Amino acid sequence: MDDETAGTHRPDHLVLAVGVRRRRRTLGLTVRQLARRSHLSVDWLEHVEEGSAPVSFAALNGLAAALDTSAENLLRGIVEVPPSPEPPTAAPPAPETRELVVMTEEECRA
Repeated sequence: MDDETAGTHRPDHLVLAVGVRRRRRTLGLTVRQLARRSHLSVDWLEHVEEGSAPVSFAALNGLAAALDTSAENLLRGIVEVPPSPEPPTAAPPAPETRELVVMTEEECRA
């Protein structure tokens, strides 16, 4: 059975390495910051990004959660671009609602 277990394929460590590294950089995180977010060791994460670390299902899911993505996207090397905050739009000026009102002489003097 060529790299298969129970009908599933083993992840390609190099594709995973690319996916993790790209996503981490897209989010502007250092390896150390990712280690803190994911509760994984810096050394292990460095090996993951080199493509030389074995990855368990639990570690992969924890890593994906820390990177705000899915394990599937990491395994395919896909990087989602985080939505950029839209600049606040100024409310359009209120239409001019003034109008001339005809007053009586008494209203005018008051």
